[in-house]
Order: sequence, then C-alpha cells, then structure tokens
Amino acid sequence: MVEVAQTGQVQVRRPDASELLSIRDGKYTYEEIVEWSERLHEQSQLALKTTHLPEEPDYELAAKLIINIQNDIWNTE
Repeated sequence: MVEVAQTGQVQVRRPDASELLSIRDGKYTYEEIVEWSERLHEQSQLALKTTHLPEEPDYELAAKLIINIQNDIWNTE
C-alpha cells in the first residue's frame, strides 16, 4: 500500500522478498508481525495523505482496458 501511494506502482519482484519469506516460514512471533503490520499501516496512512493518485478510479478507462484485453485474447474486434 505504501509503495502504491508513493509511486503509483506495484512491484512484483519484491526487494523485501527474503523478509516476506521469513514471515511465511514462521521466523517471527505473532507479536512481531502485529507490530510490523501496525507500522506499515501508519506509513500507508501518511503516504495516502500526500499521494498523487486520484481518490476514485477511472471506471470508464478500466472498462475499456478490460474490453481491449478480452478482444486481444479472443482476437475479435
């Protein structure tokens, strides 16, 4: 959420992948995970206050994009 608010993009290849895998593998206590998530929540709330992203999505643009993708997949235009 923080990176989306700050950059407008989602990174699929995570720079923090090893940390995320450590969480998955149970290397942190429940309390540590809760603290971590609370910090991320605070950071995301701050980032949302200064984001350049619009408050609402462009539904018309999204619908056109979906139709174009479907047309490309089904090769019907």
